[in-house]
Amino acid sequence: MTSIHAKYDEYARSENPATSARTSSILAALIGIAVGAALALLFAPQSGEELRGELMRRMDSARNRSGDLLNGVRGKVMPFRRRGGEA
Repeated sequence: MTSIHAKYDEYARSENPATSARTSSILAALIGIAVGAALALLFAPQSGEELRGELMRRMDSARNRSGDLLNGVRGKVMPFRRRGGEA
C-alpha cells in the first residue's frame, strides 16, 4: 500500500496539463507583445521626440475641446439651475 506522502510526491512531480497550457498561453502572449513592440519601433514613421510632441498637441486639443464643451453645457444649465433655486 502506498502512503499519502508518496502519492503526493508522485503527483507533484507529474506535469499538470492545465498549468502547462496556461503557462504556454502566457508565454506566447508575452512573446507576441515583445515582437509587436519591436516591429512598432522599427516601422514607426516618426522619431520618439516627434511622436511625443504630436501626442502632447493632441492632448492639448482634446483638453481645450472638452473645456469648451463643458462651458457650453454650463451656459445652458445655469439658467435652469437659477430658476430651480427660486421655486
